[in-house]
Amino acid sequence: LNLTRGRPVAFFPQGMLRADGSFEKTAVYSPMGVPVLDSQLLRCEFEAQIEKLAPFEPTHLDGHHHIHSFWNTFSIASRLAKHYGLALRAVNADMRKALKRRGIPCCDYFISGFFGKNNVSVANLMALLKVARPSGAAIVEVMCHPGYWGRLPARFSSYRKERERELEVLTSRELKRALSREGVDVVSYHEL
Repeated sequence: LNLTRGRPVAFFPQGMLRADGSFEKTAVYSPMGVPVLDSQLLRCEFEAQIEKLAPFEPTHLDGHHHIHSFWNTFSIASRLAKHYGLALRAVNADMRKALKRRGIPCCDYFISGFFGKNNVSVANLMALLKVARPSGAAIVEVMCHPGYWGRLPARFSSYRKERERELEVLTSRELKRALSREGVDVVSYHEL
């Protein structure tokens, strides 16, 4: 679910868009960084985005820049997740509890510390997974953005070279051996 990059899928008021038709962050967010859109507009945009992806059979919903974690967007995102039978990313314990109360699948623990210039290594990922273990979490999500940066224009993201480093680490034999030693299986949202 996106309100920060590119163009809206559904109708959006022209005053909330840049000249090129993309989202205007200052119109979408308050100075405190909270989305300020009318709930009907939010629902229509999120639903249009989900419908556009439906042919690809998505496994879950997530929000770019965690847009779905604000009180007003979470309400809509969770209703749509329930309606479409999709899991929803929970970025904290409160979200996880709220989703479980609503019967919406989510992971038991969320790790964001693998992301970032100096955090992408097998040692760091394994240390983060060890921190999650005492929580009793059966399914742990690791936020990551692996890929090839060479195809992305510089204006797309400041996180470009790190994408290739993430891909290298996440597909390495070293990580596969470390996960095996710890009894960790890699799964997808299909298995929630």
